[in-house]
Amino acid sequence: MFIGYAPHVGCELEEKERFWSELDEVIESIPTGWRVVIGADFNGHVGEGNTGDEEVMGKFGVKERNLEGQMVVDFAKRMDMAVVNTYFQKREEHRDEFVRNVLEVKRVSDRVMSLKLEIEGVMLNVVSGYAPHVGCELEEKERLWSELDEVIESIPTGERVVIGADFNGHVGDGNTGDEEMMGKFGVKERNLEGQMVVDFAKRMDMAVVNTYFQKREEHRVTYKSGGRSTQVDYILCRRGNLKEISDCKLVVGESVARQHRMMMCRMSLMVCKRKRSKTEIEQKTKWWKLKKEECCEDFRQKLRQALGGQVKRVSDRVMSLKLEIEEVMLNVVSGYAPQVGCELEEK
Repeated sequence: MFIGYAPHVGCELEEKERFWSELDEVIESIPTGWRVVIGADFNGHVGEGNTGDEEVMGKFGVKERNLEGQMVVDFAKRMDMAVVNTYFQKREEHRDEFVRNVLEVKRVSDRVMSLKLEIEGVMLNVVSGYAPHVGCELEEKERLWSELDEVIESIPTGERVVIGADFNGHVGDGNTGDEEMMGKFGVKERNLEGQMVVDFAKRMDMAVVNTYFQKREEHRVTYKSGGRSTQVDYILCRRGNLKEISDCKLVVGESVARQHRMMMCRMSLMVCKRKRSKTEIEQKTKWWKLKKEECCEDFRQKLRQALGGQVKRVSDRVMSLKLEIEEVMLNVVSGYAPQVGCELEEK
């Protein structure tokens, strides 16, 4: 899963092309058999309709396509991907196998969006969020956490959940007293906004994934501005699924925007196949037992009883069966002809 933030419309073309070049390198480095989900603010409109682009997007975009939206479509074509949002109302028209795994795309608010996937029988919910800045009103910040609470509480406990968001807070270095929901490898000291992240993780029984992996600082810092560097973007998952995550880091290179850097998380879904009980296993019919005359006669008697005596044995080679199905009489005749070398009279 990748989280990106594209340069704004007014930024230089060179900066935009650098962003897409980085995305190209990241996707090309992933084995073709692995699943890939990109959740990003691309700052562009792919537009309504999909004429000429049916293989990479659906018909349900918004407004007219602009240059930045065309860059999204061109990237999807290069990487053989699909713009999931645009397929939402017409799943039966999906051409890409992975897109068919998308069950729901839900825009909760301007700051929260969720995506539900089914991958080999495993339900995966990806939630994207963008928290208010440090200087915003407390009421606005609490509204974001209230929305996230409702989203997570609405997801069944047996389903996987991954949250990728710019929380605009510092959870801090170290985890004394918070060992159950975060590791030791945060950045700088915790602030009020970072405490809100930790409190949310406690309420929802989740873990702050970034902080469990010991990386060089350049692989942990997600935000750079004016000579300052810190960690404000986080990935969270349910604590019970933390063992399924093998890595979480920043993509080293130029910033994908003036301030934020791209973050990636590698997760292996553990699919538990349920063993069938003995009662669920289909019993094989042991037809070979009918070779014994005693067993064969017993089978005939039971069949006559079950069908009301409508079975007639004509000879060793011919048998007839009469059934009444919804007032329609059906006669079934079974026969076994002599082999090729037998006498003509027998045939």
